[in-house]
Amino acid sequence: MLIIKLLRNIYRNYKLSQTRKYVVNEHHDVSVIDVKNTLDMRRYGFSLSESALFDLKHNDYREYISTWEALIPRLKGEFLPLYDDKYLFSLVFGNYIRVPETYALINNGCIIPIKFENINANNLYNYLVNLSGGVVKNRAGAAGFNVYVFSSDGENLLYKGEICTREKFAEIVNNFKSGIVQEKITQGKFESSIFDKSINTVRIISIRKTGGNGEHEIFAAVQRIGTNTSAPVDNFSQGGGSAIINLETGELGSLKSITLGQKCYDNHPDTGAKIKGLVIPGWADLKRKIIDLTAKLPFFDFIAWDIVIQDDGFAVIEINMKSTLDLFQTHGGLRNSKLGQKYAEMGYLEK
Repeated sequence: MLIIKLLRNIYRNYKLSQTRKYVVNEHHDVSVIDVKNTLDMRRYGFSLSESALFDLKHNDYREYISTWEALIPRLKGEFLPLYDDKYLFSLVFGNYIRVPETYALINNGCIIPIKFENINANNLYNYLVNLSGGVVKNRAGAAGFNVYVFSSDGENLLYKGEICTREKFAEIVNNFKSGIVQEKITQGKFESSIFDKSINTVRIISIRKTGGNGEHEIFAAVQRIGTNTSAPVDNFSQGGGSAIINLETGELGSLKSITLGQKCYDNHPDTGAKIKGLVIPGWADLKRKIIDLTAKLPFFDFIAWDIVIQDDGFAVIEINMKSTLDLFQTHGGLRNSKLGQKYAEMGYLEK
């Protein structure tokens, strides 16, 4: 038995080392950085793109949580389907909080109706036109890839402001092996006033409190903001920006982006709209409702929330079992912060 246990531990450590190697070598698109002038810190768990983003040539890597360590909450977490499956997430969390309504599922191009019994491949286009648009994306996915956000002019679906023909729409749907068609959540005036070509989401990291009844504490938050590069999504990995949110006041800091180098923007680089100093509407109420929800669903250790601020409250688009920390740490290392201390307590950091 001891030999079998030893062999299992050796195999587990080998698999972890291979996963670590893959993560630090494949994480993010290095085409957006100057690799030749980037200090290679992969041996310390940092991808080349994050080494460039954090300017580890001049900053101390020991102040940052590495690319690999940011993934560890997912490796240690439970209830993975509720995080990964956007339909299961909506079924559970929709009982407590506003989430996108699911119109249909896609299985190898076939439409499975959810909201409307008569919805099918032939009339899905018309349904979305009448519903003022919708979102078609992978049922499980991250980083904003393969996400189609459609609006409507009353007669046609529009994608990125251009008419999407019925033929093109059918081609898009047919390419999904496991997809979901959901309500297009609308953002409020606050978010649209900054940048209206994408849905701009708040990313919040909450982690279970030590002891207690499973209730979480919020440890970090950023406002993600789309740009002309990332539209129609706001994802940092696709050229969107992030502004740190003061957890006490809800006030925004300056914008930074992986495509903007080390420069900070107090105003949006494309629209000129003010960013720094703005305050998230209803911030105190949002925090309270998120914490109240974690007490009702006490079996999650870690949640990275994607939230849309609306004029009458907010909606939760999805939850994640881990959060890449580039959009947080582009503003400064977090290893020695309260979040870093909690990561260490939860066993997420390498020694």
